[in-house]
Amino acid sequence: MNIKNNILFAVAALSSMTFAFGAQDIKPKAFSEGDNVCFIGDSITHGGRYVRDIISFYATRFPENKINFFNVGISGDTVQHVNKRMENDILIHKPDVSTLMIGMNNVNRFAKPQMPDDYAKLVAENRAMYRENLESIMKKLKAANCKQIAFTPSIYDETSTCEAKPVIGKNAELGLFGNYVRLYAKKHGAKVVDMWGYMLDVNKEIQKTSPKDSVAGHDRVHPQDMGAYVMMANFVKTLQEPKVVSRVEINAAAQKVVKDFNCDVSAAKFFDNGLSFTLREYALPFAINKQEVQAEEIVGFLKEYNSQIVKIDGLKKGDYKMSIDGIAVGTYSAEELQKGVNLASNENTPQYKQTLEVRKAADEFRAVCGTLREINATEMWQNLEELKTFEEKIAKIDSLLKANKIKHPYIKNCAKNYKKIKPQQEQLFKKSRVLLDKIYETARPKPHAYLIEKI
Repeated sequence: MNIKNNILFAVAALSSMTFAFGAQDIKPKAFSEGDNVCFIGDSITHGGRYVRDIISFYATRFPENKINFFNVGISGDTVQHVNKRMENDILIHKPDVSTLMIGMNNVNRFAKPQMPDDYAKLVAENRAMYRENLESIMKKLKAANCKQIAFTPSIYDETSTCEAKPVIGKNAELGLFGNYVRLYAKKHGAKVVDMWGYMLDVNKEIQKTSPKDSVAGHDRVHPQDMGAYVMMANFVKTLQEPKVVSRVEINAAAQKVVKDFNCDVSAAKFFDNGLSFTLREYALPFAINKQEVQAEEIVGFLKEYNSQIVKIDGLKKGDYKMSIDGIAVGTYSAEELQKGVNLASNENTPQYKQTLEVRKAADEFRAVCGTLREINATEMWQNLEELKTFEEKIAKIDSLLKANKIKHPYIKNCAKNYKKIKPQQEQLFKKSRVLLDKIYETARPKPHAYLIEKI
């Protein structure tokens, strides 16, 4: 029998066949299929990097359990403004689950070693204001029957040797805010993800060898891809999501499929020098980029949560070439295959390449959400929320720009764009929902033809 012709025939056949497979063996713990999930926060949420990574994980790990994710972060937001916008900007999405991370913009006052009494009073008042609004937010979410996942605030990095001068004391205040988060989460039945503690620990390890680097980004505040990956890993670990992508166990000597966890094996054929089979998995592996590799060395997320195992017993001694859909993906010894080969980080597999497409779609979603949230941010920054008509809002923006009262380059640019994107708000929102669908469509599992052939 010509094995190569046989496998090529199988690849061609896959495109035209309809497969009837069993149900996925794993389910998400944080969310249920069809849940509306709101990510609430400030610029770290608005920027959407950790949101993108969390969505990418759930879409690739649970592609059959679609979750309706909404980014409702606003750059520059505070706990009191989140409390103010609960009805019109958050609960309007009818969230079944929410995550909340807020506090970075509330630490402009923080404890100092020697504080004058009047300043100490301001710090105490600020803390009381944070507690009052935090609890109010949690009460409103609870009243709306929304399950809550409360994040302690992300860190302000005071230890990096980057160019931005650190403000000593801010991070300790954020840690104190984290204690308030734990207190009210316990009181109101919310789960807690300790971003502050986890990011601080990872940051210390990173800076042992790379003192300029930071999980909080080059400005000490805003996590870039590396920090976002750390946050996603912490979220998934804390919620104790399933660690296995798929597991296939086949005994070639007995010509028997022993196990197919979170996947289905069909059309298995056994030969003197190998075997072939069709595999459809119910999840995809998680892929990381170059910026995230540094963090992975410390958090070990892929080692723990990215298990895509092919285990073949009973092969004759020697080396075997593994091909998927006619493409060689690696060479493994009989001993390695007997122990089980983890393909999750193998960049040659079609599953890995499909995961990269999912990440691409998630980046598109992030970009549109970012533009959409700039509308809300501009309205907050320029106090437009109380104005009733579009014309009134534009008049105020034009007046502020003409008087050169908006100084920050990013905020100024958003103000200039407001006139253009505000009328597109509804269309942008609809586009974000289409792009979320695209993420899940791109993550949809596909059957693949495997050939394991002795060299």
